[in-house]
Amino acid sequence: MDIQANQDVFILIILFGILALVFFRGRRKRKAEPYRIAYIGHSETADNAGEAFRTTFGDMLPDDPAGAVLLRVSLMNRSDTPVAPEEFLRPVIVTLPEDSRVLLARASQSSSSVAPETVAVQTRLNQVEIAPFPMPNRSSMIFNIVVDGPAMPYAVDGAFQQQARLEPLE
Repeated sequence: MDIQANQDVFILIILFGILALVFFRGRRKRKAEPYRIAYIGHSETADNAGEAFRTTFGDMLPDDPAGAVLLRVSLMNRSDTPVAPEEFLRPVIVTLPEDSRVLLARASQSSSSVAPETVAVQTRLNQVEIAPFPMPNRSSMIFNIVVDGPAMPYAVDGAFQQQARLEPLE
């Protein structure tokens, strides 16, 4: 009986050792993950846009939709690291074709606690400038842009302390 008890204790010690190894190995300190800020957009002409898409623009819809294009651009923080406004190296700028004119632009929808109304947006001819704003981890902010003229192709430019430039979502 003494030998059996010693074997049981020995097996128990080995099991606890393996369990401790698995537990502590999995708890290694993670390195700070670099940001993964991406963007994606979708546009439709105002007169041909579906009802669901038009509804997202609310009171931004033009009275005369002929020639107007509705563009939604989403900025997404795909990392586990939140981004503070002071970590933006410059504002985010959406540039449309030269023969376009931005009629209206605003932040319209957020997947986080950051209210869209708090994000400053300025327009200049064919550009929309988005001021730095807090981006919680795994969040997005959608911007509605009403354009007179073509909205494609458009470019989105911005930089952050841990990411040299914005990337399109793949």
